[in-house]
Amino acid sequence: MAQFTAAQVAEKFDTTPREVRKFLRSVADPDTFPAPGRGGKWLIEGRQIAPLKAKFRAWAKANEAPADEDA
Repeated sequence: MAQFTAAQVAEKFDTTPREVRKFLRSVADPDTFPAPGRGGKWLIEGRQIAPLKAKFRAWAKANEAPADEDA
């Protein structure tokens, strides 16, 4: 099965690799995909892309900076 790096997943999610790595750390389940050690690389299986994309969109929306109400 194909595996993708955080940078490749970021392209699919239309975001930056940094945001993908932050997201993956926030949802990392060792049974699903163990978090890499310091300096390690995330490898995401192709079958995980679609479910992660939906979770990423929800995570990104929840983590958006609130709009400045005074502006």
